Amino acid sequence: MEKKDYSQFIQKINRKQRQEDGTYSTVINEYMMVDGRVKEFTDIHKEQDRKFKFTRRFEKDAEGNIICHAKVYSQIFGTTEASAGAYGQTMVDKTNPYENAETSAYGRCLGFFGIGLLGAGIASAEEVKDALSRQDTQDKVEIPQPKPNEEKITHLQSKYIHMLSLQLNLRDEDYSQILENNFGVVSTGDLTKSQASKFIDILKGKLNPEKADG
Repeated sequence: MEKKDYSQFIQKINRKQRQEDGTYSTVINEYMMVDGRVKEFTDIHKEQDRKFKFTRRFEKDAEGNIICHAKVYSQIFGTTEASAGAYGQTMVDKTNPYENAETSAYGRCLGFFGIGLLGAGIASAEEVKDALSRQDTQDKVEIPQPKPNEEKITHLQSKYIHMLSLQLNLRDEDYSQILENNFGVVSTGDLTKSQASKFIDILKGKLNPEKADG
C-alpha cells in the first residue's frame, strides 16, 4: 500500500534553546496541524474499513473561559479523551473560542493515538503557536532603552537571576523567549545593568503574581 504524504499539513516552528556555554541556538521543531491529524486518522480508517466517532462537550470555568472536553472512539485504536481551553489571550481565542478549544482538544486526542506526533510531543502546531502568543502577551512590558556606555549586568544580578530562574523551574526556551521579547537578546550577559534590574522584576513577578498585580 502506498504511503500517503501529509507534508502539506506540517508546520516548522523555531524555538530558542540555551546551550551549556550560556549561548542560544535556534531549534526547529516540526508539528502536525490538527486538520492533518484528522486526515491521517480518517484515511487509516477508510483504508481498513473501520468506524470512528468524534464527540465533545463544552463548559465554562470559574473565570468564564471556554473548555472543550473531547472524546474520540476508534475501532482500530480504542477510545481516548482530552480537554483544551480558550483563554481569551489570542485573537483566535477571542473571536472563535469554541472552535479553537474544540480543535485543540481533538488534536490532543489524536496525538494520544500517536497520530501526527513527528517526535515532537502531543501538542499540535496550533497549540504551540497559541502558547507562544499567550506568552508574548504576558511577558512583554515597557523596557527602558539602554543608555550610551551604560554599565553591563553585574555579577550579583546574574547570580540572582539564575536563582530566580531555578525557583521558577523555567525551561530554556521560556527563559530565552522572555529575554528576546523584552530586551532583544538571547543571553543575560548581553543585558545592561538597568535591563538586568527589569528582568529581575519580571521573574519576581512570575514568582509572586499576586504581589505583581497589586
